[in-house]
Amino acid sequence: MALVPFVSSAEDEPIWNKYLWQKYLESGEISKWLSSRWLLVECYFYRRIKQIFESSYAFKLYDPFRVQKEHLLESKLADLKILADYTVQILENLPKEKILRVWSHFSKFLKITLWGNHYDLSRPVQGTVEDVKILQNLDELDSHILIDDSEEIWKTLHANESNNTIDFVNDNAGYELFCDLCLADFLCTSLLAKKIQFHVKLMPWFISDATVDDFNWLLHVIAQNSQVVPSFSVLSVRWKNYLDSGIWILKNEKFWTLPIAYNEMKSWDTKLYEDLSNSTLILFKGDVNYRKLLADKNWPTTEYFKSVLQSFHPTNLAVLRTVKCEIICGMKSEEAENLSAREPDWMLSGNYAVIQFDRHEIVKNETKF
Repeated sequence: MALVPFVSSAEDEPIWNKYLWQKYLESGEISKWLSSRWLLVECYFYRRIKQIFESSYAFKLYDPFRVQKEHLLESKLADLKILADYTVQILENLPKEKILRVWSHFSKFLKITLWGNHYDLSRPVQGTVEDVKILQNLDELDSHILIDDSEEIWKTLHANESNNTIDFVNDNAGYELFCDLCLADFLCTSLLAKKIQFHVKLMPWFISDATVDDFNWLLHVIAQNSQVVPSFSVLSVRWKNYLDSGIWILKNEKFWTLPIAYNEMKSWDTKLYEDLSNSTLILFKGDVNYRKLLADKNWPTTEYFKSVLQSFHPTNLAVLRTVKCEIICGMKSEEAENLSAREPDWMLSGNYAVIQFDRHEIVKNETKF
């Protein structure tokens, strides 16, 4: 079955159809479900679902995954409370902390949002992380982090302290998004960030990916429960102030729901690339972003992260991802083989994770926007 062009008035329609036409010119045949690249087919599938509702007057703005996302959030309220209590406690004492303690807190918040990526409705996984209370057992999970560039991220932010703009390219709604906001709050309160921009999806995507409505729903839920959970009240007020004052900015550019690899971003969405290049750091979350960073190619597991990014180097960037697909890079020689011998499904279980960082280096003839 062919991936037929879209007929839509949406702003992404001409880009989708141009991309499908380009794939035809490259291969000499129409893209098909069973023979095209996995990333293209998956993105096409979710865009086609959006097309169905787009064509209906009554359901034009309907999110078919909303009930699942809201149920997942409500089922995790007890865990949200634990994390909210922890966040408020740490941030209240932060001004008194010495720099080494701030680094320790930064590392913990980074790992909290890393493991928050485990909760993904599009690829439910079973394993040890699902059964572990992440905050209470954070140190125990360190052995499951295959690559940890946390210190390099810290050095980058600390070097430009108080003037940093940080962009989050978010993944899942609900618990993971709450983890992201707690990290963002820490970054602002510790003065490691002056401004934070969140990039969520333009439409319902991969079941649990966060949209603007999901972001607002999360804020609504914690505000609604603020009378019974005091830490929710503290965070709710502060986060609303961040948004109202422009310290936090919420965006939903169309590029994030296209099937295009990030090394092609500059030619397909020059403005977005320019905007990202003005940031101190981009934090990418999750498997789909990882696949787009690697152009959805099965690179050697030992290939350098900087190399697989190809031409995508707008600024310093990091990716926080629990491993749920068979693409990875930056590992030590034989490490992947040893893992496969012990745990054949380690690349699908979601029980392992990476924090990978690429430092931006301005090369000769490069224009820094």
